[in-house]
Amino acid sequence: MNLKESYTAYMSWGKGAKSQLRFSKSGDSQVERHYSTHYVKPPNPEQAQLKPAPGESNQQQKSDEA
Repeated sequence: MNLKESYTAYMSWGKGAKSQLRFSKSGDSQVERHYSTHYVKPPNPEQAQLKPAPGESNQQQKSDEA
């Protein structure tokens, strides 16, 4: 499936100090890492070339084509 690991740090929110959330009762670092790792599909290089760069509007593309 060619998936890529993506680690996400889950933090508490609201008033007070921010602390990392714990998923397991033991708090074992390897178990916590497994719970907070997602697997995502890598971007398609062909589609990345078709997307305009951030901040580039459609009008800029149209003027380039004309």
